[in-house]
Amino acid sequence: MNKLLTVAGFTIRNKLKTKAFIITTLIIALILCIGLNIPYIITLFSSDEPTKIGFLEDNSGIAESVDQYFQKQEDTDVEIVLFGDKDTVKENEQMAMNKLDAGEIEGYLQLKNEEVDGFPVVVYTSQTSLRFNLQNQLQNVFKLLKTDIVAKELGLSSEEQNILLSPVSFESVELSDTDTAQGGKQIEEKNETEEALSLFISYAVIILLFMGIMISGQLIATEITTEKSSRVMEILVTSVPSLTQMFGKIIGMFIVSVSQILIFVAVLVVNILLPHNAEVMQQINLDMSNVDMTMILPIIIYSILLYFMGFLLYSTLFAAIGSIVSRTEDLGQAIMPMTFISLAGFYIAIFSISMPDSALVVWSSFIPFFTPFVMTLRIGLGEPALWEIWLSLGILLATILGGGWLSAKIYRTGVLMYGKRPSIKELRKAMKAFKV
Repeated sequence: MNKLLTVAGFTIRNKLKTKAFIITTLIIALILCIGLNIPYIITLFSSDEPTKIGFLEDNSGIAESVDQYFQKQEDTDVEIVLFGDKDTVKENEQMAMNKLDAGEIEGYLQLKNEEVDGFPVVVYTSQTSLRFNLQNQLQNVFKLLKTDIVAKELGLSSEEQNILLSPVSFESVELSDTDTAQGGKQIEEKNETEEALSLFISYAVIILLFMGIMISGQLIATEITTEKSSRVMEILVTSVPSLTQMFGKIIGMFIVSVSQILIFVAVLVVNILLPHNAEVMQQINLDMSNVDMTMILPIIIYSILLYFMGFLLYSTLFAAIGSIVSRTEDLGQAIMPMTFISLAGFYIAIFSISMPDSALVVWSSFIPFFTPFVMTLRIGLGEPALWEIWLSLGILLATILGGGWLSAKIYRTGVLMYGKRPSIKELRKAMKAFKV
């Protein structure tokens, strides 16, 4: 036990001091800081002056209505410039073109004589492509005007228009597996905040697990291969048993990985609590007082358990692969199968966020190499039965024990094998020779 802790402690100290770990942590932390503050950074470099859009007036009154709409908006960044002073349309269009060439307006709007579904065709002319957010704003305004015109033609009152445009009340109700005293299922309703938290937890755990596997697993394999290629392994095996080395490195790398995650979480929390980001969180309207922890706590517990089990499964296999490679140049090709397997599990989970109960997700959750990713998704966003959760965890645990036993045997033999890359036949011979 003391030797195991010694190896784990040595691995932790060694990795925390390496330039690669420090630089990687700082770069990812910096990316998080920039990503969380992008809206604020954009506002610092953007001009306070609104975007000026020209509009050629006609007899329909639509141009004036659009102008009044944007004037009533408090947080709008669009200003409508009306062109209707001249006697002819061509003169007004020429004036708008001159303003556009001079850079006084970004573009101008014009209504065609033809109509589609009772509303004139709108043409936007500019020297650059129409920005996506500006296009959405303009389309929303014209949609409201079109609805108002059609409603007036149909003789609808303002109250009837409000009823027609009001959003539909939509609620999500989930049935639990716990039966009530009346013999029916208990109805549990998950509010929007709880759904948002479930989505965030699932996303975070899946991404962090993939990062932990790809970074820590490759570091474990690289360190073992480096020690083996430099003949340091021959000295280590005489003082520390090979199995103690392997599991000590895995435990040490797990602690390093968790420490790195805690640093990222701290950076995330600090940036969210900044004044300009606090206002954004208030606009999102996440009311934590409405969260029922009895619904969120199981998701957190299962996610942590799946993260630990997934890390342990892949780490033992990466350690076994690193032990049979004699040169670091061959390591990339050797760990490629494990990389593809972890990528498959990650992609199945990420691209199934919108359909967590599909057949692919359900069956993949019972494949042990995919379980840490996919079952995290199902628990957070889907509706897995309790027996499905425990069955997948049982299969994953059995795979960890079997894979750990096999990896230990391969590691004990592989660290002492040099030369060409060993085949399965050579590994079996070596195991028999070493009585493993």
